[in-house]
Amino acid sequence: MVSVSRSIHIDAPVETVFAYLDDPGTIRR
Repeated sequence: MVSVSRSIHIDAPVETVFAYLDDPGTIRR
């Protein structure tokens, strides 16, 4: 989980990470 979190964090802000966890459809445009 940590590895994935770091990868997403680099590509997107923390807010996006939380949004992804809440609803993957939000990050996938």
